[in-house]
Amino acid sequence: MTAQLPQIRSRPPWLGPALAGALTLLAWAAGRAGFSTFSQAGMIAAALIAGTPIALRAWRAVRFRSLSIDGLVTLAAAGAILLGEAWEAAAVTVLYSLGGLLEGASLARTRRALEELMAWMPERAQVLKEGGWEEVPVEAIRPGDRVRIRSGEKVVVDGRVVTGRASVDTSRVTGESIPLDVEPGDSVIAGSLVQVGYLEVEATRVGAESTFQRVLDLILEAQEAKPRVQEVLDRVGRVYTPLVLLLAAASLALTRDLHLSLTLLVVACPGALVMAAPVALMSGLAVAARHGVLLRRASAVESLARLDTLLFDKTGTLTEGRPRVSQVHGFGGWAPQQVLEVAAALEARSEHPLAQAVLAAAGPHPPWEVEALEVLPGRGLQARVRPPGRASGPARPVLVGSPRLMAEAQVAVPPEAQALLAREEEAGRSPVMVAVEGRLIGLLALEDTLRPEAPAALAWLRHLGVGRLAILSGDRPAAVEAVGRALALDEARGGMLPAEKDEAVARLVARGHRVGMVGDGVNDGPALARAEVAFAMGLEGTDLAKGVADVVLARDEITQVPLAIDLARTIRRIIGQNLALAILTAVVLLGAVLSGHGHLGWAMLVHQGSVLAVIANSLRLLVYRPTPPPLGRVNASAPARPAWPDPAPGSAPVPDR
Repeated sequence: MTAQLPQIRSRPPWLGPALAGALTLLAWAAGRAGFSTFSQAGMIAAALIAGTPIALRAWRAVRFRSLSIDGLVTLAAAGAILLGEAWEAAAVTVLYSLGGLLEGASLARTRRALEELMAWMPERAQVLKEGGWEEVPVEAIRPGDRVRIRSGEKVVVDGRVVTGRASVDTSRVTGESIPLDVEPGDSVIAGSLVQVGYLEVEATRVGAESTFQRVLDLILEAQEAKPRVQEVLDRVGRVYTPLVLLLAAASLALTRDLHLSLTLLVVACPGALVMAAPVALMSGLAVAARHGVLLRRASAVESLARLDTLLFDKTGTLTEGRPRVSQVHGFGGWAPQQVLEVAAALEARSEHPLAQAVLAAAGPHPPWEVEALEVLPGRGLQARVRPPGRASGPARPVLVGSPRLMAEAQVAVPPEAQALLAREEEAGRSPVMVAVEGRLIGLLALEDTLRPEAPAALAWLRHLGVGRLAILSGDRPAAVEAVGRALALDEARGGMLPAEKDEAVARLVARGHRVGMVGDGVNDGPALARAEVAFAMGLEGTDLAKGVADVVLARDEITQVPLAIDLARTIRRIIGQNLALAILTAVVLLGAVLSGHGHLGWAMLVHQGSVLAVIANSLRLLVYRPTPPPLGRVNASAPARPAWPDPAPGSAPVPDR
């Protein structure tokens, strides 16, 4: 029997701040109850628990000859304890450590989401060898190998279909809402799912070169490029910390008064300054959650408040993400409802994603008898059908499927139907044609419908001054352009791969735009990670979209996007007021103490009062109420936005498809 080494478990990162916060609350309650000794001891213990990691980071920075904001917090907390103000030491260290904890948790979630996504792809695949089909590790596949993919399996390489036909769901990678019908000669991409059919694919790009892996690489690259709150604080600390220390040292050298120097250190540093943002942020995070907006990074508030450009994926974001039958046309004397019933007779026995849309449109109707149903992957269905009440009559051959199927079956399409087909395709709808006994009887048009709240949400964004609203989508260009026209967006681009979305976002960022991206799928991952603020639609979105997102819209309503921006601006305004109050108080107190006009006890009292004022001002956020403008106030005559920016010299353009 083999002995097993005991597992070493590291302490959860939230344990220290949580314990310190609980001790602070207990100590405060004890002080209110008259147990001042216990209160003082509890505050000191809380400051030590929360402050020790901060002090260690400060010491490491000193060893590398750097003075960070960690050092300033450490010195201020120590000075507050020596002056008998342990409550301020506890508050400063607990709040400061909480901000770092939130930032770290956000990064950890992103990493976990990427790991789960990589685990989603299969590790082995069927490859044609000399002796027949052989299961091999995916990393062993080389360009030119023939890979077999059956119904329910995932495509593991980018390649070209050699044999077979299938309906392929590419939504996870491209965002296309309606499955793609592929046949020999067509291309498929890694990460797609074969829903119905069978394919043999010749690999063209494998491993790190595949579309799916490139999506992951782009997400990692863009995520690492995002600035962190701690980096900003450290830059401030490298300038502000030496100034405060020099001031305290100079006062000690001149006056030989240690108490005065400690007072200057605490007054000049960071009680109200450190609390100016965290209390407002925590109040804002609580209010946002109450309204169904989950802010994943506290630092996202500032970025949210500054957005001037918002880019949307289409499917599941501005639209419902579920196709429905929007138009039914009958030919040769057939009524639309009859056409629907014939189509539904076959679709009731189909597993195709569009089948449910046809059945929902047909509604309750007498059952049709269906014989010899055959699924034609990538094209449609064929069967022999007997109408209700005609059990003894002959079954009639029926075809339901794409225009390609009708062409293969040599079904004549009259000019009237050709004109309707062209019109529906131009409008971005997916046509399904129905033929009985070789004669076309009808045409169904399916589309992904707009979210009902989308116009109001975009009106609110315009009211907030977001200057550019656009769609970047992997869906068919005609469908994307139709949505863009319906919502009067500034730009609507379809047929975009994840890398092209990422490039478009990067181009806007390089030109100085503050860009937000709204999406819900893997295909949006690189663009979400590249944007200054990433919004993920709904708790049902992919784990990756939620992992890289700064804002998750729990209610899955697009109106939560402008609400998040409006709330962020309110939070920023209150933080600005807090900072102004904290800095003004510090300057006045420093001047009073140094000039000899301020008693030290009085100075500490005023300093404590400023901290309480900052907290009270921050708590005003708890009564925040969103105020969307009336829909009628949309400025329909707003000046046209400039065209989408051209690529910078030397960069590759985003192709129009």
